[in-house]
Amino acid sequence: MELRFHTPLTTLSTFSLSVHTIVVDFLPIFLPEISYILDEKLRLKLKYLGDIL
Repeated sequence: MELRFHTPLTTLSTFSLSVHTIVVDFLPIFLPEISYILDEKLRLKLKYLGDIL
């Protein structure tokens, strides 16, 4: 019973750790892309607002 209770937790922590590692590894690669996309969307919104005003 004790073992069965602990196994999912261990698996989950290992999984979350690997996901965290992947995120940390790939964040510098994806961050410029994400910020660029957000920047473009903001610029379009501002342009749209400017056209209305």
